[in-house]
Order: sequence, then structure tokens, then C-alpha cells
Amino acid sequence: MKITSILGRSLSALALAMGASTVAHAAVPVINTDQGAAQGLASAGVSRFLGLPFAAPPVGALRWKAPQAPAPWSGVRDATQFANVCPQEPSAFSGRSETEDCLYLNVYRPDNSTGQPLPVMVWLHGGGYVLGAGSNYDGAPLARQAKAVVVTVNYRLGIFGFMALPGLQAENPAANYGIQDQQAALRWVKQHASRLGGDPNRITLFGQSAGGNSACLHLLSPPSAGLFNGAISQSGPCVLLRNVPLSDVREKSEAVAQSLGCPAGAQQLACMRQQSTVALMNATPPNLDIIYSKPPWVPAIDGVILPDAADKLLQSGRVNKVPVMFGNDHDEGRLFVALTFHLGQQRGVTAADHSLAMKGMVGTTLAPLFTDVLYSPSRYGSYDKALAAAVTDNFYACSALSDVKTLSGLTKAYAFEFNDPNAPGAAPDPYFTWDAYHSSELAYLFQGETPSPVFTPAQQTLADQLVKYWAHFAAKGDPNGPGLPQWRRFDRLSAPVQDLAPGAVTTKDWGHFERDHQCGVWATVHALKKLSAGIDE
Repeated sequence: MKITSILGRSLSALALAMGASTVAHAAVPVINTDQGAAQGLASAGVSRFLGLPFAAPPVGALRWKAPQAPAPWSGVRDATQFANVCPQEPSAFSGRSETEDCLYLNVYRPDNSTGQPLPVMVWLHGGGYVLGAGSNYDGAPLARQAKAVVVTVNYRLGIFGFMALPGLQAENPAANYGIQDQQAALRWVKQHASRLGGDPNRITLFGQSAGGNSACLHLLSPPSAGLFNGAISQSGPCVLLRNVPLSDVREKSEAVAQSLGCPAGAQQLACMRQQSTVALMNATPPNLDIIYSKPPWVPAIDGVILPDAADKLLQSGRVNKVPVMFGNDHDEGRLFVALTFHLGQQRGVTAADHSLAMKGMVGTTLAPLFTDVLYSPSRYGSYDKALAAAVTDNFYACSALSDVKTLSGLTKAYAFEFNDPNAPGAAPDPYFTWDAYHSSELAYLFQGETPSPVFTPAQQTLADQLVKYWAHFAAKGDPNGPGLPQWRRFDRLSAPVQDLAPGAVTTKDWGHFERDHQCGVWATVHALKKLSAGIDE
């Protein structure tokens, strides 16, 4: 059974927790964009402008090209309905979409009696760069609670957003079309911020998973310089998908082209542009299994949008220096173990599964140390929990900590860990509770109805605290504010990590987070891998 279909089933409760609010029409709001006037709708203290184009439809000759300016329109555009979702398979939040006309954004503007420009928060959705849409997230409650203009964005996904062929690089060396879409959306937001009631000099990027990874890539991408003033990465460290050479994506792209009858040569690109959307989707089914697989359609080092490997750019200080918040969920890996085994195969993790996964993460030589000692079932209670902890620590927790350590020497940085062991939205699972699983904080940030019917009082308090922290950061580059537990700026000496738990938001000082997630072990593993790669070269 495909993980994408399982995702639809298993995260349905989370979707309900974040569910779109029922909208009752009030005064009719209108904004004037560079392309023309647009009429939205208003209710409950928020004006919504939905389905606004920030780029021309990337179809026909514009498929796999940099986003182009949207066409102007006459009259007043109806901006009361969401627009198309980019091509993808069905998931928890979207049905199957087969249209490439999808470069739209949604604006949520709260009522503002002060007359002062508001902070702007631009949300980049997750989904492994193959799923998701801005319309999956109702930004109205967050806009109202945070007193900020909230913008949610679509961007090209999968093969449509990240294909690489020799013909494409001959046209333009810049690849990573999905990231270029995000940059086009940021330019549109900055250009229109004042007309939206926002401050063009207080634009904060925030995103989760692939969206959080995107937020980091904008810190590293020269074309993103000056487009935003702060970045929040939720479960999306800079090296989440490691450092992917463009040649790796090109190899996969060549294989797909061959399978569709488009052989290498001068006509290959034209042949691929003639393929139907459905044919391209069917040739590239999505894969969200990060335990055994490497996602094929991800941002790659093209020398333009991403000039070099993320870790090299960070270490050399080649960063767009704005305040940052980086963090993770305490039990990220439980979602992926559940999707791959419990829901995907209707069984638990075996010793052979655990060994194979560890060999993929650390190599054959070190694997026994990890399976028998560091991430043994006796230490964690089961193979399922041990493998989930390894996924959490390797891919998310320690990577995010490494990022924030480096960034703290370049700019103002804050670290966090979401840590509610009873977060709502988990599917029934006989092998373990999901605890603070990957994406579990989203229901707290995008609360929908307040107070939420799925939260306990302590969880509702935590949700309100999260919104306030994010709002203060968007307003002034610092999450601290009245009535909130102090959140200390990160420094290498004390390495404070804000532990976001119901009823007990506290600061983990130096050593606590590292021991919990065995970060010293993973730092050694990655150092050995780099050394080995250097020797091999």
C-alpha cells in the first residue's frame, strides 16, 4: 500500500485539528495588486484573499522554466475561493491534482485598528516536496491571534518542480523550480506588503518539514537575499535531505525521460514538454519513505539557487543573515516508522528491519554498535521505538541543533523542541504511541477554532504560547514577550533549547538535548562519512 494513501488515513485527525474555519461573509474587502483589483471575503476579524496568482501558469513552453510574471486582468477578480493545487497524489489534505496551473497564494489580513503596518508571515508547506498546498492551512486564526498578515503559498512539486536534464541547464543553469516559485512568491509579497496592510521590512518565512528545509535554503540562496527578514524552520533542518548533487537528480530525470520515450539528445526536452501531466505523474509515483529511500525530487546543488552543499555554505558563513528559529518535534521518527511498517505493512519492526535501516544510516561496520547498544530494543523498549529514535535523532533533532549552532555565530538564533507526548492527530497504533510525532505541532500553530475541541486546557495554553512566540519573532526578531516563559538566545557555550511542553515550557541547558538525542554519536558518524568521502575522492 502506498505511503501517500496511508498518510491520508493516518493524519485525518490532524487535519480536523487544523480544520478550515467556517466563513461567514461580512464587509467585502478589495485589494489592488499589480495585476488588477481582487475582491475577497471577511469574517471573524480577518479578510481573506484566496487564489491570487503570483506567477504565470507554468504550462506548455513554461514547464520547467523560471516563474514568469502573472498576466494582468480587467475588472475585479473573485478571490473568495482557493485556486488549483499543484500536481500530486491524494493525501490527508488534498485530493489528486492533475493541473500544472497552480502558482497561487492566499492572504489573510486581520482587522487592524492601529493603522500601523503589521508583520507578515509567509508559510511554506511541507510534504516531502511531492505533496501539499498553501490551501491546506487556514491562516485566518493565526492572523487574528498573531496580529500579522499571513500568506500561504503553492510551489511546484515532484518532477515538475525539481527535474534536471542537460537541455534545461543549457537553457538556464538555475534549476530547483519549486524553490524559484517560492522566491517569486516572496517578491510578490514584498512588493504588495504595504497594500496588504503589512510591513515590507518585517517578512518572516516559516515552514515545516520540506517547508522548513525550504526556509533554510532561502537563508543560503543568493537570489533570496533581501526578500525576508526572519526565518523559522520547523522539522526541516538545512541538511534534512543531505547534499544532493544536480547530477543525481539529472540521472533520475534521464531515466524517467527514457521510460517515456524521450531519449537523450537535442529533442529530449521538447519531447518531455509534450508529455501530459498525467503521464509524468504516473512515471514518478511519490515516495515518502525516508527510512530506506532517498527522495528523488528534492532541491539540488545547481550553483545558482543553491550554490554549494548546505553544510559548506553554513560553515563558510555564506548566509542571508536574518534572525532564525530552528527546531524539531521530540519524536519525529514515530510517524515514519508507523507509515512504513505499522500502517504500510501491518506489522512491527523486526531485528532484520532495524539492522538494514542502521546499515543505511551509519554503514555496515558501525551498524552492530547501533543495533545492539546505542539504539537497541533493550534501551528503548522495542525495535519500533529504537528505530524511530534513530530516525528522529539522525535526520531531525541533531541536524537542527547543528544548524542553529552554526547560525548562532552568524546571526541571532533560537532553538526549540516541541514535546507534547499526547499530541492529537495520531492514528491508532498497537506498537507504540506516536507522542510528539513529525508535524504534530501544526495543530497548535494553526489552531482553527479556539479553544480547540481536541486540546486539554494545558495543550490549549501551549498552543496559545506557540502562537505568541511565533508572533513576537515575526514582529521583532525575538520570540520573547509579556507573560511568556523566557526564551534565551542560543549560544554555543550554554546551548539553550526551549522545551515546548504542555504546562511546563522550560529551557534545556547544555548537554540535556544532546544526551537525549545522542547528538555526539551522530556528529561522529557524519564526520567519519565526510572523511571517508574525502579519502575516496
